[in-house]
Amino acid sequence: QMKINQNFVLKIAIGINDFSYDKEHQPFQVGCAQNRTECRKKAISCKNYIANVVGYDPKMRWIIAEYAKPLKDEDKEFEKLTGISWWDFTQVLYALGGGAPKRDAKRILRDYKVELSTPWLAGFIRALPKLKITIDDIDRPEQWGIVKHKDIVLIDYGLTDKIVDKYY
Repeated sequence: QMKINQNFVLKIAIGINDFSYDKEHQPFQVGCAQNRTECRKKAISCKNYIANVVGYDPKMRWIIAEYAKPLKDEDKEFEKLTGISWWDFTQVLYALGGGAPKRDAKRILRDYKVELSTPWLAGFIRALPKLKITIDDIDRPEQWGIVKHKDIVLIDYGLTDKIVDKYY
């Protein structure tokens, strides 16, 4: 993504390996599919958790989204804005997303009962099924940023299970 000004970024669709177009694998289409996903999500009830798309190319070669300042110290900033530490958040994600064995998922969710009651996390967990994104698209600090009117948001949320199955 490229910062256009203080409020917006330009996100250009790229493929798995580069900007090329390969008739057999069509890597460029991966980026277009991810842009399409981000555009679709702008209208759903997850808008408090994502950097909204404000403009796009009809062929999804590029989109314009809200600028979100990257997290500098993910643990301190994330916990200050959400009420849960980065470590605890990722543990809850893995438990909810199937990344932990079933017995561990139940234990993790039980252990983090207090954190699950924070308003931000409770809302995010309700929004997560609607986002349909892979854990890989949200479990890294660089996927998150801070916008003025929403606090902390996902800045890259186009990778869905459907896209993974089709292109990777």
